[in-house]
Amino acid sequence: MKFFKSAALVSLVPFALLSCGSSNSEADISAVPAPFATATLINNNKTVRIVYKGKTRDIHAQNLSVYLYDHPCANVRPGMPKNGTVKAQFFTSVKVNNIAGTPTSGHVAVGINLDYCALVGVGAAAVIKPKADGSAPAIQFVQIAKIRGGNNVPPATGTYAFNDVSSVAFAQSGKLLVNHVDAAGSSARIVVGNPAGTAPIGKYERCEVIELGESGALCPWAN
Repeated sequence: MKFFKSAALVSLVPFALLSCGSSNSEADISAVPAPFATATLINNNKTVRIVYKGKTRDIHAQNLSVYLYDHPCANVRPGMPKNGTVKAQFFTSVKVNNIAGTPTSGHVAVGINLDYCALVGVGAAAVIKPKADGSAPAIQFVQIAKIRGGNNVPPATGTYAFNDVSSVAFAQSGKLLVNHVDAAGSSARIVVGNPAGTAPIGKYERCEVIELGESGALCPWAN
């Protein structure tokens, strides 16, 4: 897994977190009921069904794609290009921001699987903004910029990958919380500010270690 900087885009039992940035962790309270959309994974997690103001809209993973830089699987698949458009395979998680009064109130966050290799998923995250008339919603991928080795921030059309995105949630502030894991038993929570902003979406704020496995490589990110 690579080291990242900006992120443009689990509910967990409270516990001590090792922070790689600010010491104030973001609590997930996205289970608080509110009159917003509902979102459910169906069709073996290949579809997210959003019901908003009496209108139902199905978002199919196969219809989503993102330009991925430095595809992790290119290292183990001879001839595979490192950069290119990758289609979503299935959704790993979904969460509605039903907290009133935040910039992302009513938005739906999804964790996405793009590929699988070397015992770990290649992940992404996106934010969906439902429309009251049931028409196609706005969908923006969370964008991540890699800084190790002097790599430039990718343009608005592309991103670097997360590891396996295990869950997504919203904090009370409306910030997005993305949890990702690796095959070595490490897991970390990425706190994303302003995920409803224009591309590149959001801003990486900090990384909080949830569990430190053998690799310990999920949280050495920097501003």
